[in-house]
Amino acid sequence: MSGPALLRLELPARAEQLGELRVALRDAFARVQVSPEASERLVLAINEAVCNVIRHAYAGRDDG
Repeated sequence: MSGPALLRLELPARAEQLGELRVALRDAFARVQVSPEASERLVLAINEAVCNVIRHAYAGRDDG
């Protein structure tokens, strides 16, 4: 099953950008009527995954 992307977002690999990511995710989930509880669980999981990428894959570099 394919269709238009729910969200396309490019941010610098910096922890201070995570707030913008969380806002964009919540907005996207609201547009497709994800329940608030599920939305918050998804936002938390995605935030943690992206935080790990920033911390471990970029190891303090912000050029990604």
